[in-house]
Amino acid sequence: MKKFIIVLLSLTLIMLIAGCTKKTNIVEDTRFEVYISSIDDLVNGEYVMEELPLFTNSDLMSVNWEKQEYLFTKEFLKKLPASDTQKKTYIGGSILLGTKARDKFSVYVDGQFIYEGEFEQSVFSSYLPTGAILKDIENGVSIIFTDIKNSDLIDMRFDNSIKKALTELGLIN
Repeated sequence: MKKFIIVLLSLTLIMLIAGCTKKTNIVEDTRFEVYISSIDDLVNGEYVMEELPLFTNSDLMSVNWEKQEYLFTKEFLKKLPASDTQKKTYIGGSILLGTKARDKFSVYVDGQFIYEGEFEQSVFSSYLPTGAILKDIENGVSIIFTDIKNSDLIDMRFDNSIKKALTELGLIN
């Protein structure tokens, strides 16, 4: 009887440990992830990355690689705070994804950081970001790249690891 209880407790402990270490809400075949970082006033105004991704490859219907346009699935669009970007006043950030003008995004492939960027600003803003900029398009987002003359910025939107993952997932059209 003692052996049975020890075995039962051991199995329960193993199941508990395995259950606690597994990520929640993340699909096993997730290869492409975009996270949001927001300014946290409680952390001296530093950017703090959200624990869960803003969107992943499972939320994508297709990707136009040359134009860097990421179209979302109908299911994902229904979950978003503002699925119709035409109905709201534009103040910077992504209306579609519910982000603010000062937020930043980070792109990861297979758990590895690739690059970060900012969200499109309001036309009334005096701040003009450079580098990768995420902006709303119909049923998705586009990531553009802006640069100033003689800058040392590198356009990482076309990184081979991103293209390889999205191609293997059948998302690039």
